Amino acid sequence: MSDSVFDFGLLLVVFGGFLMLGRDLFAADSNAFGQIGLLIMILGVIVGLLGLAGNLPS
Repeated sequence: MSDSVFDFGLLLVVFGGFLMLGRDLFAADSNAFGQIGLLIMILGVIVGLLGLAGNLPS
């Protein structure tokens, strides 16, 4: 299960990066859209780290 959690976190980081890079194309208020992308990226990093922590040997 932890591999899929890590993959989901990686997917969130990539999706948040696309939101940040394409903020001018997607929304009229690009600052708010960029901040949402950054928050999604941070959430992805946290989820990915939790997935990696599940793979640590005990």
